[in-house]
Amino acid sequence: MRVKIAYTVEDNEIPQEIAKFLEEAQKKAYENGRDLGELSSKFKQAFDLNNLEEYLAHLHVARVSLVKIDTIIDDCTEIVDGLKQLIETHVEKENKESLHPVVEERDDQLEAELGKEIKQSDDE
Repeated sequence: MRVKIAYTVEDNEIPQEIAKFLEEAQKKAYENGRDLGELSSKFKQAFDLNNLEEYLAHLHVARVSLVKIDTIIDDCTEIVDGLKQLIETHVEKENKESLHPVVEERDDQLEAELGKEIKQSDDE
């Protein structure tokens, strides 16, 4: 059974973590490719109708291995997507914070102008 786990790393360690996962996927893909090559040779050179169950078992193992590879790549995708969202949220927050003083200053100017207009209309 496969389960999701979570752990914390420094943000500058994320690329190394992703690389580690991708190296694992690459190793599994290499092993799977080698196994599929051997199975392909069996089909080409020594196909035997009496070994269909064995062939099915080998094909099943190859498919399970591919699912594991896909899961690793999906995990990497989720990590990169999470990092992207974090950066976008951070940049958006910084932009709002940097605009905040400008907005407050503009609000003060508008209030002052409005106050002048109201006073002028009261004087008239």
